[in-house]
Amino acid sequence: MNGFSHTLVSILAWSLSFAHAGTVTLTTAGGRSVLSSSGNPVSKGSLVRIGTFKLPAATLEGTLASTKNLQQLSAWFAPLAEGIAGAGTTQQPSVKDIALRTNDYPAIGGIFATVKDISSGYLATGTPLYVWVFNAPTVSGASEWGLYSAATWKMSPSLGSQSLSTSSAVQALRGSVTETALVLEAVPPTFQSWANRVFPVSIPSALQLASADADGDGINNLAEYAWGSNPLAKTAARTRFLSPTAVGDTAKFSFEVPTHLSDVTVVAEQSSDLKVWTPAPTVVTATAGVYETHTVTSTPGVNRFWRVSIREVSVP
Repeated sequence: MNGFSHTLVSILAWSLSFAHAGTVTLTTAGGRSVLSSSGNPVSKGSLVRIGTFKLPAATLEGTLASTKNLQQLSAWFAPLAEGIAGAGTTQQPSVKDIALRTNDYPAIGGIFATVKDISSGYLATGTPLYVWVFNAPTVSGASEWGLYSAATWKMSPSLGSQSLSTSSAVQALRGSVTETALVLEAVPPTFQSWANRVFPVSIPSALQLASADADGDGINNLAEYAWGSNPLAKTAARTRFLSPTAVGDTAKFSFEVPTHLSDVTVVAEQSSDLKVWTPAPTVVTATAGVYETHTVTSTPGVNRFWRVSIREVSVP
């Protein structure tokens, strides 16, 4: 009898070690739907992520509000479902894969999904949960996103359930919130986000680097990004040289500078010997859309070589 009791206790202890933290349901039924920045419902099948960010609690909200780099945010993110060990499985209308998606319940742009069987060790009970929505099936393919939180969105207790309703008092860390919708906004552009979108998976990773020239046109990928050109189709640099046409005339060198990108600098440099390069003074001579034309003018009687220097800079 004692042996049987000992065995029973061992089995119970083993079972408890595999207890689940329960389920989390996200629903727009009776709440706000998800819209693109243009006001249209986000397409069925666009990616929806529920999870938290592995950051210190005291600075979490401030860090999320100030960080625009998609790759950095993704590195901090701990999602529910998505095939991550311990994060649970998911059920949705008309969805077969493990990732959450926007769907057509209660209407196109709606979300109704349940993540179940979440390991008790994956996220602690009461951990703040965030809803991260993209306008494409993948993070890398998205041009718009929205990141939302609510005081009531918490990790469910052990063996319990939690509903994340968009009828709650939702706050937007990215995008915006209206009385009827969660509205996405443009993903802040970075070189890596651009590269993820424009290069197919068949392109070797070495050809996707900022310093690489995937199409062999003499313009590296970082310059293609800065000038908005296709890195897989040969194009001309967005520069122009006007030589003097008469004695006493000055030469002019013009190039385009993007005003909408914060992670690149595009500047002119000058040299008299092609060895030592220094910044060249420029003036803005035209503006078209998100590009300014900057122009360098020569000094009569002084020989100069000019070039454009394009560098990647880090963004928070």
